[in-house]
Order: sequence, then C-alpha cells, then structure tokens
Amino acid sequence: MSAKSKQAGLAGGLKGVLLVAALGVAYLVQKFTGIDILAKLKDNQDPGAGTVAESQDDGRQTDSAGQDSGDFRIPERNADTGKLRDNPPKASDSTSGTQPVAQPDPAATQKADDGVDFVRQQFNAQRSKVWVTTQGEVAHILPDDNYEPRHQQFLLELAPDLTVKVAHNIDDAPYVTGLKKGDRIKLQGRYEWNEKGGVIHFTHKADRPTRSKPGGWIEYRGKRYQ
Repeated sequence: MSAKSKQAGLAGGLKGVLLVAALGVAYLVQKFTGIDILAKLKDNQDPGAGTVAESQDDGRQTDSAGQDSGDFRIPERNADTGKLRDNPPKASDSTSGTQPVAQPDPAATQKADDGVDFVRQQFNAQRSKVWVTTQGEVAHILPDDNYEPRHQQFLLELAPDLTVKVAHNIDDAPYVTGLKKGDRIKLQGRYEWNEKGGVIHFTHKADRPTRSKPGGWIEYRGKRYQ
C-alpha cells in the first residue's frame, strides 16, 4: 500500500472519529441545555427555508407554511429590447367583482301602459269586480238603457282582439254628449267578465271612495264625466 493510500485511509478514519465525537457532543448539549445544534446547522445550510416560493399552477405565491401571500407573476421579456417587463394586469385585477352591473333603463324599454293588457288579463282569467283604467275607440253606439238606473251604452274596442261593453250610469253621472263611432275615450270603472269581452260599469263617482271602491269616470274631448 502506498503512502498516499495510507494517508487517505487515515484521513477517512479521522473524519469518522470526529463525526462520532461531534454527534456525541451535540447529544450532550441538547440533553443538558435543550439546544438542538443539528437542527440549527440544517437551517443554516437551507437558505430557502421560510421564504416565499412561486406556485407553478396559477401564478400565486405561498410561503413555507403553504399560506397564500398574494398575486405573483413572472415578468415577460421585451422582444425588442430584451429587457424584462411586468405582465399586463389581468381583467380581474382592475375589477374586483364589486362593480355594479349596468341595468337597462326600464323607461327606455317599456311602452306606455294604456291599461289594455291588464283588462286582457282579467278577461283571460275570467275575473270580475276588478277596477280598471284603460282607453280605446268607440266601435258601436248602443241604445240607452232606460230602466232604473239608466245607462248610456256603447262598445269600446281596446285592441283588435278585445272589445268591451261600457255601461255608463246617467242617473249618477252626466250624459256623454256627442259621442259617436270612431271617437277615442279613456275611462275608469269596474270590470265584469263575460264571454264576449266583458262589461265596464261604475264609471261615476263613489259616494264614499275607498281603495277597494275608488269610483270611476269617462274622459272625452278633454272633459271628464263622473
């Protein structure tokens, strides 16, 4: 065996003895002082422990305990200058999700309510004793009903598919003079269902108006009859 080989063997043996001695000393120090020398040596050899690490999944960063510590993006390199630049912000960065969603203006989309659809609903549902306000065109003048109480009668076309009979009490309200076919009127009264479209009556004042019985009227050529 050469001298060089002997020296290497002695050096290896000496390292083993020193390692055993060091472990023994570390054990005694931990036993009597509570200081873990080996753990401290390991921490000094691991410079990345406890630092922030990049997540490979979604660009967020976590610390050594696995806690989320916020957004992190790897800078991009400018193709022209070769310099690093920040990534452009995501759409979610500028809007946190709390911005109110713009709603369409109901006034811009809803047509003027002439009450026709409401009357149609009552007819389709076969409801009666419902107060309605609507308007339409006189389709036909009927003979007056002279039995007490007396009524002025005519057919009012609210829509091409809906015509109602109007029975206007002329003992409790003025007679609508000059009314003829083709005239347009607006009225309020109580709707009663029948298979022909229904009847609107009580187009006059209530003796004691209430929410459930407000009373009615007819508007014709700028004048209100009630």
